[in-house]
Amino acid sequence: MARRPNTATLDATDARPRRAHAGEARVFGLDLMRAAAVTLVLVAHASYLIEPVVALPRTSEVLAVLGVELFFVLSGFLVGGIIIDTVRRDGRWLANFWLRPWPRTVPNYFLFLPPNGLVFHPS
Repeated sequence: MARRPNTATLDATDARPRRAHAGEARVFGLDLMRAAAVTLVLVAHASYLIEPVVALPRTSEVLAVLGVELFFVLSGFLVGGIIIDTVRRDGRWLANFWLRPWPRTVPNYFLFLPPNGLVFHPS
């Protein structure tokens, strides 16, 4: 099995690792941490199945909190890297940062709004 190249290479002007861009191989460590976070949350949600076998008080709550916290830290790291890369390239970074996800977000909002209105405000 061939090893994937390390995409977190050092920049010549900066001592910090450079983020992998779209099209490049993913960083294995971040993928591993993301998988661990999702696994912790899934195990916590499935704990009602194993609770009769192993009775550990508050274990599922601790796993769920750890998984969510880990996912928030990874999200902050990745979004922070995107913002730093964008600030270096673009003077209008703030407008682009907020406007870029709108084409994906707004249609889902309007798709979700009518059923929500019918369920929570039926009169």
